[in-house]
Amino acid sequence: MACGRVLRLATEMGLVLLGVHAEVLSWMNVSPGRLDETGPPVNRHPQVRFAAATTGPANLLIAVAATDLGTVRRIL
Repeated sequence: MACGRVLRLATEMGLVLLGVHAEVLSWMNVSPGRLDETGPPVNRHPQVRFAAATTGPANLLIAVAATDLGTVRRIL
C-alpha cells in the first residue's frame, strides 16, 4: 500500500554567486480585468523569480532578481 508521502528538496544559495546584485519585490495595481494580459508576459521574463495575483490594495506581486537595477527598470 502506498503511503502518499512526497519528499521535496530545496537548496538555498546566495544569489550574488549567480551574478545577481539587485533584488526587488514590486506590488502593482492592475485593473482586475487586465491581470490575464499583464501577469503572464511579466512572469515569462527570465529574471522574474515569482509573480502572483493577490488581494488587497495591490493585486500583482512580482519578485525580480537581476544583475543590476537598470535591468530591473527595464522589466518593470
